[in-house]
Amino acid sequence: MDRIEKLLPLIDKLSESTAKVARWAGVAVIAVMNFEVFARYVFGRPTMWASAMAPMLGAAMITLGWGYVHQQRANVRVDFLYIKVSERGRAIIDVVGDVVVLLPLLATLVYSSLTATIFAWSIGETMIQTNWYPPAGPIRTVVFAGIVLLAIQGFSNFCRSLSVLLGRNRE
Repeated sequence: MDRIEKLLPLIDKLSESTAKVARWAGVAVIAVMNFEVFARYVFGRPTMWASAMAPMLGAAMITLGWGYVHQQRANVRVDFLYIKVSERGRAIIDVVGDVVVLLPLLATLVYSSLTATIFAWSIGETMIQTNWYPPAGPIRTVVFAGIVLLAIQGFSNFCRSLSVLLGRNRE
């Protein structure tokens, strides 16, 4: 467990760095949509690419931010019980929740997103929302990466909760 505990700060740094990338994807969504509104209403020349690019950037922003949100424990939870129990009680809730909910969910998401990513690249899949037809492989790869980063951060949080349960909490 000591070797794993040395990795946890590195995992946290990875989540923080990825969150910075996600933040820039948010800025890009705003820029793309502002450009589209300007092109449409000022020049009367809407683009084909902006209506496809904005959801892809949004998906990148959301999935790349998941690991950081999980690291910060900022995800939505029912706090009426969680905030009233001890640190050990919260660790029990976290470990049980990770094993019962998070692990099966992540296994499903990793498998399905990997399958979709491989499929997209293998057939040269394109997005069909507009006549622009951008390739689907890049955004599917980013979504898969975001899910893997969430899984890594989930492992880190699980190890921390387990450490509290085992009485080895050093924080």
